[in-house]
Amino acid sequence: QLDLPDGWQGGDYFTLKAIGINGEELYTWSYPIRNAKEQNDQSFYSSKSEVDKPLELLETEDALTILAGDRKFVFDMDLFALKEVWQGEKNIPISQLENQIEGLESKKVGASYERNPDGSISVTFNYKPYPKSVVWTIFADGRLKMEASSLAAWLRDVDLLGIGFSIPEDQLKSIRWIGNGPYRVWQNRLKGVEFGIWEKEYNNTQTGYSFESLVYPEFKGYHSNLHALKLQMNTADIIIRSETPNLYFSLLHPEYPEESTPGVKPSLPKSNLAFLYKIPGIGTKFHLAEEMGPQSQKGNSVSRREDEGSPIVLWFDFK
Repeated sequence: QLDLPDGWQGGDYFTLKAIGINGEELYTWSYPIRNAKEQNDQSFYSSKSEVDKPLELLETEDALTILAGDRKFVFDMDLFALKEVWQGEKNIPISQLENQIEGLESKKVGASYERNPDGSISVTFNYKPYPKSVVWTIFADGRLKMEASSLAAWLRDVDLLGIGFSIPEDQLKSIRWIGNGPYRVWQNRLKGVEFGIWEKEYNNTQTGYSFESLVYPEFKGYHSNLHALKLQMNTADIIIRSETPNLYFSLLHPEYPEESTPGVKPSLPKSNLAFLYKIPGIGTKFHLAEEMGPQSQKGNSVSRREDEGSPIVLWFDFK
């Protein structure tokens, strides 16, 4: 029985502290009060805007450009990718690579777009085997939504799986996020982080190697239970909100020392910003991850084909 204050449901998360018999703190746990979807619009600031102008659409042979007020979104219809984002004359430094599907070699099937009854425009890319579709929706107030269809039941032996983006590392100053932190995680190293609002500045710490500049928490790597994040770039802030439960995100690529053994060099995404259902485990100097027990194994879907999974749903905003 927890003695919670009145109105506790209006908070973002609550903490539970264990106290030993001598009054010492044993550990403090934290838990989100709302799931990522319920908290989406309230992360950092309201995502809704008063601006509401009709969308303009420009089509060329291989690109589709959508104008929402002073925002411009350019999609490469051959590469099936978000190519450019602009706000006025300022380029927002986020895009996608040709191979932005992480963990699988997926085949491009088809690309299309349509105007929706509410005035928004949806751009759809279809793949095989995963994801069946990625739908980008641009709203008249400048919001951008991405929905990648959920996992299929027949995927086997995947090290990581999700959708990737590209950001310039030399422009990234810091990150602020709502989720588990402040430390990075691996699939078999998920304990020791707690839910909250965290922030850390860019660093390139290589534990066991860069003794002249050890800065913690390490900046690069996998992070768990994402609700929202704000990438603080030199030119603009990029805010990404999640609606997907238990979503991981991967930030840049940790640099492994050349002398590292294979066990401590897990797989990394092709993209330097990825949103993932599945991340790899880590081994030791003497053992590979798959030799370290059940939590270290590659992913296998145990769902039935009739089950409905959770799609990766992300909202993008730029302020």
